[in-house]
Amino acid sequence: MRSLLSLKLGSERTERERKELKVWLGFVKLYGKKPTLEALTELLYRDDTCSAVDCDVIALHLASAFVTPECISDFQSVLKKCMALRDALNTKDYVFNEDDPALPSSQIPAEVVNRTEDGMTFVSMHVAVKRKHIRKVDGSDFIKYHDCFPGPTSVVVNATSTDHPRLVLRQDVLLWVDGREVDVVLLGADLDTNVAARLVQVNALERLLRMASRDRTNFCALCWGDFANPLVAFEGMKDHVVFKEGKFAIPDSGVRFLLNCLREPSERLALLHKDSLTYSGADVTGKPHQAPPCNIKLRQMFSLSLDAALASGVVPWPFYQVQPFEVTLAQQLGCRLKLVEMASLSRIRALSLLSAYFNWTEDGKKMQRKIRVEHVENDRKDNYYLQFGWLDGVAWYKKNSVKTTLCCWETVQSVQAFDHLPMRAKMQANPFLEIGIEND
Repeated sequence: MRSLLSLKLGSERTERERKELKVWLGFVKLYGKKPTLEALTELLYRDDTCSAVDCDVIALHLASAFVTPECISDFQSVLKKCMALRDALNTKDYVFNEDDPALPSSQIPAEVVNRTEDGMTFVSMHVAVKRKHIRKVDGSDFIKYHDCFPGPTSVVVNATSTDHPRLVLRQDVLLWVDGREVDVVLLGADLDTNVAARLVQVNALERLLRMASRDRTNFCALCWGDFANPLVAFEGMKDHVVFKEGKFAIPDSGVRFLLNCLREPSERLALLHKDSLTYSGADVTGKPHQAPPCNIKLRQMFSLSLDAALASGVVPWPFYQVQPFEVTLAQQLGCRLKLVEMASLSRIRALSLLSAYFNWTEDGKKMQRKIRVEHVENDRKDNYYLQFGWLDGVAWYKKNSVKTTLCCWETVQSVQAFDHLPMRAKMQANPFLEIGIEND
């Protein structure tokens, strides 16, 4: 995922005289693979519609990155290295949280979630800020890291319902624009698939943001990553599913039905309405879908890229669940293999929709055709979900003193780690500093 926000700041009443800032956000779920400079640089700079070129703030969130002891130096200052590949001189215009001397791991703004003899698994957030937006607090020419990063990257909450901890990371950024301080809270999310654990994470976000936004004139909180919101197995699919051995599955007729929904932009928009964060209709069993409390609270707290896409009608390809490239390559080679690094597929012919979203087979089972059952606590009703959808997204806090608009939201199909395609988006935010309008 990648996204771009445009923030218009300043004390002038007229829109023309406001100061505009650009914030780029990227997210990759690595599933225990090593990040590569080639693939990350492609995520940052491929195409002009959502590029990190000349952005005022650049933030890259990596979930479940695995690094061996021999390759630990490759992971140090990874954002700076990616930016230097494109323009080495350009990096001198930025300050990086990777260089903060307070980091527990040198030049790695991350939390170690697993450590073995083979290596370490990280969840990280790499942030670059243009030097011109940093106020030198002590009055000297030398910029200290706490002048723009009040503290190093930290964990908001760690959900442990699975073997692989899913964290929410926080990085505070202090900007200095036209003589005013702008407080930005960056939240890299990897929300738990378990509804109870996800509610713990969302409650922690609510508590954090309630305090962080208090008495702040210019405050902006942005959250992006995996929100764990697959599509509901909706009632319209009831004639396109089979029930066998107590489980629902999607046969070939259901695949054709969903492929038709994906190919047509208007139908893809209708399919997006079935997302578990927005859907309020009946499920495949004919019973009303009941949104879990964590989803309800998330929508109460944040405006979502999902909402903006519904309003604009522009819907990207689903980010999940996509047949991994290693599976495709193994089929072509006739042997099992596993990629140890994220892949850049810009020189590989694109897969067909059928192969990408519905033909992934493991041990004789078609992984993407299952219908997952979720047991909602304190309720006898089950929820039914498809194994694909728009799980990765961007959200902005509804109590920001900044009005934010999504400009671009798209899938990056040329980069892959496993079954999540990276996503990118553009957003615009307009703080009304003097006329006192609050975004609600």
